[in-house]
Amino acid sequence: MEINPMLKDVILNILNEEYLKGGEILHDIKRIYDNCIPKEKNQFYSMLLFFLTHLEFKEDEAKKHWEKILERYYYFERLLRRDISLRLAIVDYFTSDYRLLKNPIIIEMFLYEVTEKNALMDELTGLYNYRYLQRALDAERKRSTRYKLPFSLIFMDLDNLKNINDNFGHSMGDHALRCVSETIRLHKRSEDIACRYGGDEFIMLLPQTLRDGALECVNRIKQAIEQHCDKGDFHLTLSAGIAEFPADSDNPEQLVQLADQALYQAKCMGKNSVVCKIEQN
Repeated sequence: MEINPMLKDVILNILNEEYLKGGEILHDIKRIYDNCIPKEKNQFYSMLLFFLTHLEFKEDEAKKHWEKILERYYYFERLLRRDISLRLAIVDYFTSDYRLLKNPIIIEMFLYEVTEKNALMDELTGLYNYRYLQRALDAERKRSTRYKLPFSLIFMDLDNLKNINDNFGHSMGDHALRCVSETIRLHKRSEDIACRYGGDEFIMLLPQTLRDGALECVNRIKQAIEQHCDKGDFHLTLSAGIAEFPADSDNPEQLVQLADQALYQAKCMGKNSVVCKIEQN
């Protein structure tokens, strides 16, 4: 099977979030499919079922199987009167109705291609690292250029992390970074890519998103951090800068620089701020 690497990452991210979102991932899957470009739609459900079952189908056949799996999912949900796992419906369908799985073995999704993924993940936060960001930016630039789509970058920085490290120790600083990372993960869309850029800096890549949408996203994250990452002894805030492709630049490296410059302006404004567009002197 020919695998689109960016679509693969989006699908695996959705599946990894089932333990957080439960049945909500079904809505995420439909939304991602609806927002896919035609080339991605032509392999979406075949890739989805491949990652879930390791069975290969043509796209039209995979889509029919998926519709039957959804029917099975909602049947069990009504029968048991509680949320169920998507994997339960899949295993039942492929062992009872369409007997392609004879002795299914359930494994954690994060074990899938674990060696490759570990090389692209930040160990402390569990977000993607700078190496993955470079790959994702290049792929999104090609995709957005070909289909004339925008995307936005959010460059974020924790305010006063050095003071937390100095006054409370690096273990508390690490706790702050993990708390912020988990908040970002919970408040981003499944298709958004969140990376730890280094130190206390984070970058988010938001496909098919204008700067106003990026501003809404970062404001949600800022509010959640202020509500849920407050330890009492210190108060966490976030500053951010936004840049939009291709309105600000069609060069990924320059786009990162522009988002970084916007972040710097936000810091100069007194921190806990967001700058959407660089003010030229």
